[in-house]
Amino acid sequence: MENKKLLKWKIVSIVLAAAILIVGIGSGYSIVKLKEKTDILAEITAVQKDDIVKLGEALDVALEESGSVNVSWRGKKWCSYGDSITQLKSWQDYITEYFGFARHYERGIGSATITKSEQTWWANPDGSYNSRYGFESTEQPAGTTEHEGYFCSTDRINTMIPEDTDLVVVMGGTNDADLSLNIPLGDLSYPYDETTFKGAVASMIVKIQQRVPNAVIVLCSPLSGRGPEDETLMHGNTTEPQYNGIGLTTQDYAEAMEEVCEYLSIPYIDVFGETGINCFNRAQYISDTVHPNDEGGKAIARVIIGRLETLKPVERK
Repeated sequence: MENKKLLKWKIVSIVLAAAILIVGIGSGYSIVKLKEKTDILAEITAVQKDDIVKLGEALDVALEESGSVNVSWRGKKWCSYGDSITQLKSWQDYITEYFGFARHYERGIGSATITKSEQTWWANPDGSYNSRYGFESTEQPAGTTEHEGYFCSTDRINTMIPEDTDLVVVMGGTNDADLSLNIPLGDLSYPYDETTFKGAVASMIVKIQQRVPNAVIVLCSPLSGRGPEDETLMHGNTTEPQYNGIGLTTQDYAEAMEEVCEYLSIPYIDVFGETGINCFNRAQYISDTVHPNDEGGKAIARVIIGRLETLKPVERK
């Protein structure tokens, strides 16, 4: 029977071969998955689990230095903060798995605007979304508290975004661009006017910074491919963008968000401009007026993953 030392190096050889294969194909396969197999390896071999974990950590470093895989976010916690496109969770799981995040806080509220509104919602004790008055339920669930629901609300930010968050990805603006609300774009004069889109976005950023000063904050533009609100037409393709009552399209709100991000030095992800979704092919990616289907969720995740690969977390002391 082979001695333990020889057996150990056989296992090391297998793991290294797997790592070489990963780098060779550039797959972005998470090393976390490799470590999930260590329990099985420890049971069937004389190799200690800790030895394999240490080897995996060494491979992490090698892969990161080679540029093949970004492991900077592995083990970190992130929060997706948004409206129903966030609440439906069609894109976040891809990001969590790709980077190996330790935890994801999903914090989306359907129909919420970034701009100040009268909307309220009910939250569980941990800040997670439960339901909203007049939408899912008309009776407050037991054990919940009522809060303001719009993005730039201090109440919502401090209730929903956990203080141990390393990354906050905000995706919003879809409801601000609603065809009937006619929310003005406004400007960036201070104090910020939260009843205008630019003012609300700027105010939200400042408040999130105050809530989680050590987190990386990223803003994503609203999704493209908005369709007409007519029930008989909203599921098909169109030939032109949809305009609201003051002559603005979702693209106008996306460009306004980019302006605010540049002004406040916040990373901006152009979901509107880079998913490949437009009025001519929207039926392939959008399930109704604005909500992405499975393919739409993948398109969003692809764009966000690409941008997050260029960002690094802030290491806590």
